[in-house]
Amino acid sequence: MAVFYQEKKKRTVLKPFEITAEDLDLQGRGVAKAMGRTWFIPGVLPGEQAKVMPEGSRDLTGTARVIKLLKASDKRQLPDCAVSASCGGCPLIHLPQQLAMDAKVKAVRRLFYKNCALNLDEPDFVEMGAATHYRRACRLSVRLNHGKVELGFRERSSHELTAVSACAALSSRLNLLLPEVTAQINALEGKRKVGHVELVDSDGIPGLLLRLTSPLTPADESKLCAFGQARQVLVSLVEAQPHPLTDAEVLSERVLTDNAGEFFLQGADGGKPYRLWFKPSAFVQVNKEINERLQSRVVQQIQQLPAGEQRFLDLFCGLGNFAFALAAQDAGAQVTGVEVVPGMVAEARDNAARNGFANLEFVQADLEESFEAQLWAKRQYTAVVLDPGRQGAKRAVQFLAELKSPLIVMISCNPLAAARDSATLLRSGYRLKAWGALDMFPRTSHLELMLTFARQE
Repeated sequence: MAVFYQEKKKRTVLKPFEITAEDLDLQGRGVAKAMGRTWFIPGVLPGEQAKVMPEGSRDLTGTARVIKLLKASDKRQLPDCAVSASCGGCPLIHLPQQLAMDAKVKAVRRLFYKNCALNLDEPDFVEMGAATHYRRACRLSVRLNHGKVELGFRERSSHELTAVSACAALSSRLNLLLPEVTAQINALEGKRKVGHVELVDSDGIPGLLLRLTSPLTPADESKLCAFGQARQVLVSLVEAQPHPLTDAEVLSERVLTDNAGEFFLQGADGGKPYRLWFKPSAFVQVNKEINERLQSRVVQQIQQLPAGEQRFLDLFCGLGNFAFALAAQDAGAQVTGVEVVPGMVAEARDNAARNGFANLEFVQADLEESFEAQLWAKRQYTAVVLDPGRQGAKRAVQFLAELKSPLIVMISCNPLAAARDSATLLRSGYRLKAWGALDMFPRTSHLELMLTFARQE
């Protein structure tokens, strides 16, 4: 058999090089130009010089990591966390909060100009709160180390875990609870069954959720129940259960303690007071202070509408974060909340009844599927609020473009998706009336946007 010669492909040898960062991008990475490319390097500030190692490149851009910092900026912030070098929870801990926020706002303006030809003015508002001890909900990973359970966060670009006994981002009450929870889990016979742990600091008592790989013994459940009762913590378990009809496994949540009435979110100031009771597995905005400011901003925009009969729509409503705030401000307004998760719809309905909100209704619908035939989708609304997940609201904004409500307030935790969805509204006859940025997750690359669109006359 003939053997033909094949020239071996040349392997590209990566070599370190030096850069001077000129700017920051939307993710808070340093931006530098070298060797005909624009490089994005985590961990460097504008004006800093560093030796870096390239990690990947494509066309005219590339990414690199810092090998050695050659010249540090006087603006560099020293870490106040012992595990900041490994933990992936606060990648922008080296950036002063104001500098990070300014960079994100600047990058958003560039993004909107590029993606939807919209030249954004300076934001109408920028909301910033405490950079530490702001987080009222978190998920902790679990590691078994020499037979002992450790709780912590994933390391940067890794599946490895950094164990923590306290975290500068968590609320003070969760930090006090964390070592006790770790000790309690280690006291369980079935501690190996704990997949991960969630802590929630409600406006009442704190909550503890254990996600299990298989059920605990009655003895272990009794230990957890006793811990919750003694420590005044709501304890719940999420475990796989067989579906009654198909035998397929489905996840279900079960509250062990009898203190669920003390686990709630308190309605923001102003209007009719209310409480939202929920389970620890439900989604809540983790930054209480910034969320309350966000609610207030949404209400302010909608209160600028002309007086008259009002009907509001809250899409991707969750527990009713905005629906309740709107209903509390105007008892005469009819508010409809739409959410895909049946359990959250049930909790929202229950909360509306318990708080006496007759002007609130909640419906279940998947806004990424066909929903236009549902009754709520055939009505006209004075204003619409939508707060989708990171994927955005591609299908929902197409529906809103046809619905033609006078005012749309879009909340987004993903500027890329927000720019895409904004372009749809702009093409359909809306103009951007106002916009703002909120630092919902300090020391991270995340940014919360609020964009208000008015229908063109």
